[in-house]
Amino acid sequence: MKRVLAMHKWAYFLVFLTILNTSAPSILNSELKFGSKEIEFAVLSENREAVMEFCQGKGCTYVGQITTIYYHIKCPTRKVEKFGGEKKMKEIAKKFYKIQELHMQRMHKNYPRTNDPRWAEMWPLNGAVQPSLKVTEAWSRGYNGQGISIAVVDNGVQADHPDLMKRFDLFNSFDYRDPSTHLNDSESHGTPVAGLMAAEANNSVCIVGVAYACKIIDVRLIGGETSDIMEAKALRHHLKVVDIYSNSWGPIDKICYNSIGPVTESALIDGVTLGRNGKGSIYVYAAGNGGPKDNCNADGYINSVYTIPITSIGVDGKATSYAEVCASAFAAIYSGTTDLSLTSTSRGSDCKVGLEGTSFSAPQASGIVALTLQANPSLTWRDIQHLIVQTSKRYNIEDGFEKQSWQINGAGYHVSQVVGFGLMDAEAMVTRAKAWTLVNPQVTCLTATKEVDMENVYVDFSNELRSYISETGKQCSISSLEYVQVEVFLTFSSRRGDISLILTSPSGTKSYLMTPRPYDSELTEFEYGTLLWKFSSVHFWGEDIRGTWKLTMKRGLYPYTPTANLQSWKLLFYGTSNGIINSTNFKEKTTVKPDGQKEPTPAVTWEDRTTVDFWNIGGNQDTVSPEDDGEQTENSGSSGGLSPGVYGIIVGVSVVVGLISVICRLYFRRLRHTRNLGTTVTRPRIFVTQSSNYNRI
Repeated sequence: MKRVLAMHKWAYFLVFLTILNTSAPSILNSELKFGSKEIEFAVLSENREAVMEFCQGKGCTYVGQITTIYYHIKCPTRKVEKFGGEKKMKEIAKKFYKIQELHMQRMHKNYPRTNDPRWAEMWPLNGAVQPSLKVTEAWSRGYNGQGISIAVVDNGVQADHPDLMKRFDLFNSFDYRDPSTHLNDSESHGTPVAGLMAAEANNSVCIVGVAYACKIIDVRLIGGETSDIMEAKALRHHLKVVDIYSNSWGPIDKICYNSIGPVTESALIDGVTLGRNGKGSIYVYAAGNGGPKDNCNADGYINSVYTIPITSIGVDGKATSYAEVCASAFAAIYSGTTDLSLTSTSRGSDCKVGLEGTSFSAPQASGIVALTLQANPSLTWRDIQHLIVQTSKRYNIEDGFEKQSWQINGAGYHVSQVVGFGLMDAEAMVTRAKAWTLVNPQVTCLTATKEVDMENVYVDFSNELRSYISETGKQCSISSLEYVQVEVFLTFSSRRGDISLILTSPSGTKSYLMTPRPYDSELTEFEYGTLLWKFSSVHFWGEDIRGTWKLTMKRGLYPYTPTANLQSWKLLFYGTSNGIINSTNFKEKTTVKPDGQKEPTPAVTWEDRTTVDFWNIGGNQDTVSPEDDGEQTENSGSSGGLSPGVYGIIVGVSVVVGLISVICRLYFRRLRHTRNLGTTVTRPRIFVTQSSNYNRI
């Protein structure tokens, strides 16, 4: 009985508090709500009496004063509709009453903040810069990274940092540089990387991480010399435990072609096939800091089909000065510039400012992936790639790449040569993940090697070469592309960095696989050699495989002086099939050329042809390519002194040739299909909040 009476007392007390709260003269901090029966307005007026008079005349309820000039009222929805809606209500209030403005209240969400002292410096998250990464919106939906483990593959993380220690999985951490070293003996890079993805929330220390409830595993690798085996072990460290491997490291920028070791590549394959109980581990990589005079396709880690490269944009909404041209970059995340840098945890239990580089974009992306996996743990490594493609947004990001503006590929995705599919969106990722249908298994198709005959090329006058491969789609079941790789074999006589490679799809999408790298040119100024390399691109995501693929090679920076020649190339397609899923590996068969040499030829057959563009000297030389009409006319005058018989033969042959030409033109009509994607759109330099340029969400 006493317990019942006590409960009644508490009930009365709560009712009293409710009445006290709703009748308070100032409701500045209260939540404005309206349902189906009432609509709330904020009224701008010089005095309370005018508002009361309006309420009496229109059947509204006066709630109270909000500020010195604003008042709060509620009006029945039927009354508002009767008077003609919001616009008419405003007109009546201004005309017949001493009311200056009437603001109908529309609901919006306020998201939880953090008491971490450096929250004000976390501009990519706190709303100070728009558009944001929508991380707080993902938090408000209940996602914080709980249950997800991220391996920080770096130079060490301070295990007892007060902002990281509760997130640190010491038992599963390991030092591959020196197993005898105490893990807490960290260096300056890994700790701020870890903080951006996993720093604890609301502990009054430094910052808060994107996935502040995830577990971090310290995998110490960089900071000294490493071997292929060391890297492979680090990248498959505890496959059964690790969900995401976050990598903010790579080979030297700007020079050389740095391949991934075979053991490391095998480790990545193990990761995507065996990790997360067969769903595949997620490998996030910083795309590199070489700037516009570098290209990430020279980095074997970044152009791997098993990794997710992430690049950087600055607070001004532009690609950062260190962002590379990168055909394999999926998306961009904010990072520091000279205008405004990032803040994160640092060794010595401290907090560090001044952070710049793609190294600090990648961990934020890893955190967003963690939120996404928490929303749907069934997602595979390829589902994550598809989600990034479909939810990243262009806004009006300026990528600074003058040769090719943003374009819309054949599947409708906005794509950039520098920042991929745009800025990542955490809220869109977790929202789409909840109702996501898993993608079909991956299918891989391989073309025959296209040999390029250079004997008929006028190398003295040509700097640009075009080669074509056409696909009918009859023997390749891919209906929607993901990655496209181009294996190129070329020779160079000097200045290897002067070359450019551009792949154009049947839909007209251009991808700059390689761009001039002046530092690599200086390195090879007086050297000659060969290059066999796979260049990767995600720019054709979702496109149809069928049609003519064009590879354009610009063989040097200066006219008449080519420094390289294309010897051969072939295409590797990765994608999905809506029909029967074929094997992901085609068996190769060997055919014998007439000269007795053996040539490996895939089971997939292809039709191809090559053409070369020449410098047009004096405007008197023309080159016919599949994109032209195939007609070159010349005023030949009369038949001269030809006899009627000879003239008749010539006319007859001309008629036959004409018929053949018409038939060929009809057959190859689709080879001439072009799209004008080079139009530059002038956009405001202000980085806006809203944009209709979404990537199909």
